[in-house]
Amino acid sequence: MRPRYGRLIRLWNRTELTVVLEAVHPHPSHPGRIRRLEWDAADRPERYAVEVAGTSLGPGLSPSVAAAGDVLVAWREDGIVRHRVAAARAAADAATA
Repeated sequence: MRPRYGRLIRLWNRTELTVVLEAVHPHPSHPGRIRRLEWDAADRPERYAVEVAGTSLGPGLSPSVAAAGDVLVAWREDGIVRHRVAAARAAADAATA
């Protein structure tokens, strides 16, 4: 079965923010290290990679990789809250001006 990337791309076009997290296995690897990946265009989702020790099928994420996912979620959640608070303040300021 071939992946349906077109459907995935259409879904993120309807979101305020899309974050893509990929597993990467560089040599040497530092499992749990988070890297921000850049796109060519500014209208793409944010892309991050978490370094992993291996990509074979296994029992699940290692503790360091799972912790990196939690760190990234918390970091992005804080950024979203700051963005929404700033946008609400700007809208309130514009309404009272």
